[in-house]
Amino acid sequence: MDKLEFPEVTDADIAFGNYPRDWFKKILGEKTENLQKMKKLFSDLFFTGGQIPVNKKLGKDYVENGIRIFKAIAGSYSPKHEDKEEVCAVILKAICE
Repeated sequence: MDKLEFPEVTDADIAFGNYPRDWFKKILGEKTENLQKMKKLFSDLFFTGGQIPVNKKLGKDYVENGIRIFKAIAGSYSPKHEDKEEVCAVILKAICE
């Protein structure tokens, strides 16, 4: 998978579950395979918390931006949970593998 380009999110976006909807729809519309492991990780993080096992070979800024968009999406009420799970799994795959 090519590196994802993460849109910028503010602290307020994270706090209030505001996420870039156009980017979300774009990622949701792309065909992605082999996300079961990342969907389980998302589910574990969403329901019980924990730490994201990031790939330490990736740049710090890239990982931090990925975590910020992940938090904004995971904390939002508006998308269906299944859609949230799918997009968050794509983000996790980008920053964990």
